[in-house]
Amino acid sequence: MANEQNLKRGNPATQITSGRMATEYQKKSVEKRNLNTEMRKRLEQLVKMTLKEGKADKIKSLADAKGANLTVSDALLVKLVTMALSGNIKAMNKLMELIGMSSPEPPEAPQEQGSSFVNALNGSAEEVWADEAPEKE
Repeated sequence: MANEQNLKRGNPATQITSGRMATEYQKKSVEKRNLNTEMRKRLEQLVKMTLKEGKADKIKSLADAKGANLTVSDALLVKLVTMALSGNIKAMNKLMELIGMSSPEPPEAPQEQGSSFVNALNGSAEEVWADEAPEKE
């Protein structure tokens, strides 16, 4: 039942402190978002840079990539391809994901016949155990 005590708001000092805490949390959240945005922009710039001074070389094969002046992103992709070619399954799956190909589904295991116990649980106990019961003399 409602009475005057239930309808009163909390201590005004507590309300102010709670409001300040929320504001500080919001400020920290905005700062973190801004930092993440700035880091993302810097990373995009770094990935577009070349490994050596000068213009990026055009490569026509993986053999040409060794020692070529590539962008960082190109160098990472070449490394990913060479890792996949050397048999690294994780690199192969990541490469396939990047180019939009789905990795093949593993084949399903063949269904095995259930044991007589499983068949018994499935409701065919009489049929299964009738054959296994010792004969009376």
